[in-house]
Amino acid sequence: MVLGIDVILKLLRSMDDESLTYIILMFVALVFLFAGLCLFYVLIRSILMSNKSKSYKKILGEIIDCKTVHTFDNDIQDIEFQISYEYKVENIKYVSKQISFEYNIIERPRYDLKYPKGAEVDVYYNPLKPAQSVLELTDNVMLYYQLLIPLVIIILSLCVFFSCYSNFLELQN
Repeated sequence: MVLGIDVILKLLRSMDDESLTYIILMFVALVFLFAGLCLFYVLIRSILMSNKSKSYKKILGEIIDCKTVHTFDNDIQDIEFQISYEYKVENIKYVSKQISFEYNIIERPRYDLKYPKGAEVDVYYNPLKPAQSVLELTDNVMLYYQLLIPLVIIILSLCVFFSCYSNFLELQN
């Protein structure tokens, strides 16, 4: 393992600055490509689960806990809403935290105001797996629009990578 790193470092030291710049840009493009693919996967999964939830049955449930958690990471505040609710299907009590299958990267609704503790709510559950439930059936239109974000990241990453790669190959000749 250390021998491989030594070989890579020796190769990088032997390159001129322009070649090294192209290699760094190709690496950054690959990182963005990976991030775009991961985000694309998460959104596609949300769309599929959202479509599946349209066949869920509705039952009454109750919010048993709802709180707002503030976290700080490098002086950036993040707000997370944690909700728990319970419902009964065929006299079996279930507890869930899933609000919807939507992965919203654009806005964050104030669930703490919408679902206060003790409120009676409609719960949509999977009749085949009653432990699988959501509070909201989502409209996929926004999810489809959000797919544009990772697609743009993926396309730009590929353009940057192949542009740098072709320039790097020209330098080597």
